[in-house]
Parts: sequence; structure tokens; C-alpha cells
Amino acid sequence: SEAKDTLEENSFTLGVGTTVYPQGMFLSGAFTVVSTATDNVTAITDTLLVEAALPLRHRLNAAWFMSRSTQRQLEALDTTGYYFKRAGQQFAAESTILGPGNATGNTGTQLLGYPIWEVPSAVSTLTTDAAVIAVLGDPKNYVVVDRIGMNVEVVPTMLNGATPSFPTGQRGIYCYWRSTARALNVDGMRQLDVN
Repeated sequence: SEAKDTLEENSFTLGVGTTVYPQGMFLSGAFTVVSTATDNVTAITDTLLVEAALPLRHRLNAAWFMSRSTQRQLEALDTTGYYFKRAGQQFAAESTILGPGNATGNTGTQLLGYPIWEVPSAVSTLTTDAAVIAVLGDPKNYVVVDRIGMNVEVVPTMLNGATPSFPTGQRGIYCYWRSTARALNVDGMRQLDVN
């Protein structure tokens, strides 16, 4: 089940969205793209561009999605303490921060007042051209469809795959399940893309 969870997280993050593959949240163009202001450079102020580009109706329940590495790199760029807030802390200029002020995400941190959710498979290279490094928006605009359950079958005799195949003396298990994911509203979230 851990292998299934890891594979699904990777597919829902980076999936190509064709044939049987889910559409990943970080697939370029899955949502409206906002590029960094400078070529091959990400500045902490680029997060303001992403928030400004997100329509107001999608900000109420918005959250950030990024890798922990991206979060740490952006935190290092925040030399003023203005952008990030941890559970129990106040922003340096709390009255000037716009954002819904909702509960913290699974990282316990907020960026511009929006919770941050960790996405381990997301790209974390802040200087690579065309890399989607973060997504901001209402998660209701991205749907995961999962048929409940996973089928597991025992394979009593594994074969070596040669022609003709011979038994290897091993047993195996074969697991399968059905799930997919897709962006419902391209305008409902914004991707931060390195220009």
C-alpha cells in the first residue's frame, strides 16, 4: 500500500494526462501559468505575482502546493519575515498581508496567508527554465477519482520471461487498482513557472 501511495502521489503530481495516465497538478499548462519576472531566476516576490493572478473567487479556500525543498529555498529568500508564517507566529507586518487567514497546511506554514501542502514529487529547481515549482489555488479545482480498494492476487509460480519460460522457484503478488486525476477548472489555480 505504501508503494501504491508513492506511485499515485508521483502520478498526481507529474502525470502526463494522456491515455491511462492521470493529469498531474504540476504538468505544465494543467492550470494557468504565471512565469517568474526574471529569466531562470525565482525571487520571493514572484509569489505575489501568482497570488495577484489568481481570481478572487478562488482565493477563499486557496492553498500552496510545493516540495519541501522549494519551500525551504523560498523561505531563505524571505529575509524580511513578511511572506512566511508558522503556526503560532505572526507575520512581521500582519495588517498588510492579504489572504484568507485559514488554518495551516500539512507543513504547519503559511505563505502570504495561505497554507502550504507538501508535494514530494514536485520539481524544486528554482533556476531551471520552464520548471513548474509551485501551485496556488482552490484544491476543489483538481479532482482525484479513486475506485475504492486494491485487488491483490497471488502468483504461485513466477516465470523467467524467456522463450520458452521456465519457473524460477519464486512466488509473487500482482496488485491492481483504478484511479485518475484531472484539473477541473484551468482558471481555478495558478502554476509558478520559471521563465
